[in-house]
Amino acid sequence: MAQLGNTIVSLGPVEELITYEFLDANLGRTALATWRQGFSRLEFLGDSILGLAVFSTSEIHHIDRQQAIARVSNHHLDSVFNETFAGHTSSNSGDVIEALIGAVHLDGGYEEAARVATALCLPEHQLAVPPVHLDDQDVSSIRSLSFVGAAVLSAAVADELCRENPGQTHRWFSEQRTAALSRWHLAEVSMRLKYSPEGDLEDEKFRAKASDALEAAVGEQYFRRGWDVARNSSLRIVRL
Repeated sequence: MAQLGNTIVSLGPVEELITYEFLDANLGRTALATWRQGFSRLEFLGDSILGLAVFSTSEIHHIDRQQAIARVSNHHLDSVFNETFAGHTSSNSGDVIEALIGAVHLDGGYEEAARVATALCLPEHQLAVPPVHLDDQDVSSIRSLSFVGAAVLSAAVADELCRENPGQTHRWFSEQRTAALSRWHLAEVSMRLKYSPEGDLEDEKFRAKASDALEAAVGEQYFRRGWDVARNSSLRIVRL
């Protein structure tokens, strides 16, 4: 247990709870300490990784989308934090869960982070980490590839930003990601890559439809080929 004044961070019991031992213990301690420099970066990244893990697993198991969204809400995360981690840190926010997932991702990779995310927020369902060997019929049964593809793009950009700019603020990360993933840009790339026909980018409905087509392609790639391939493709898309 690390203690400074009235602040407490107890990493060992948390590692047992999430069945993950950090190679870099400082990442884990930072994730438990909302007051530490670097917490915001882990929380921002973990929010995106959590969303992707829960949303993709919910699609595989045909869970209602609103239920999936509720599982990553601040209200639910606060509840999980209070039930599971409150006794091991002076922090008092469900943001700690997102930061823990971000820390695991940086420390041990996406699959471990997705496992922790699903175990905490969707414990009644087994994590399906892509590639999941879907055939064409299986892919067509997934209700919203674009829903998952949007989460992949968000997670990929968050991952890149947080690795390349560790000293930046949550606000900076959010602004950079929003700019990178604008509907205008995604629609433009969708046309360029022939996922959607040519159209008027001034038309909001066209931008939404074209963006959805590109996100669906990313979602399908994620399910068929996994995080690493989809992440790299997403970053190429952002840079086009």
